[in-house]
Amino acid sequence: MTSPATPLILFSATAATLVSGFMLSTSLIAVPAVLIRDPSLPLHTSLQPSSLSQSNAHLLKQWTAFAIGKRIAPPLTISSALGFLFSAYYMHNPAEPVRTAKLLAAGTLALGTIPFTIAVLEGINQEIGRRQEILRKGGDVMKDMEVEKGRKAAGLRGIETRVLVERWARLNLVRVGMALSAALVGFSAL
Repeated sequence: MTSPATPLILFSATAATLVSGFMLSTSLIAVPAVLIRDPSLPLHTSLQPSSLSQSNAHLLKQWTAFAIGKRIAPPLTISSALGFLFSAYYMHNPAEPVRTAKLLAAGTLALGTIPFTIAVLEGINQEIGRRQEILRKGGDVMKDMEVEKGRKAAGLRGIETRVLVERWARLNLVRVGMALSAALVGFSAL
């Protein structure tokens, strides 16, 4: 017999699958695409400071497109997590503790991507945003980075933009794993 919560579980698992696919494609397709050097730069000047500055500017302009992820992923993630957790509550049956545990685990995994994002990725997001703002105001991101490298507590500010974006893409794969695990565990509860 199908439970009334089955469509909600199906929606939640599908939403988690969509989020994981979106994030995976970001790390494996979109980020490598924006890391391709600016084609307007001559090949033989790619390591000169002026070229690096132009390359950073190109990368920061391309990164603006990633703002769409901040509008799509969080609502899907939250609705997925809440759907799993509500289903666990609604369908709780002492005779089926495994199903309840799976739904709780799926909800926790989906919800866990949010604190992970805040704790691990938000610093990188803010630094990239800070650099975009410098660029928007006509400033020199490379000059700013050089000043920051000299400071003891420069943190992310002294790291080249390309390295920050590559780090973000690698760390984003952890979120992919969490969302995909939530989806798989959720589907197994059907």
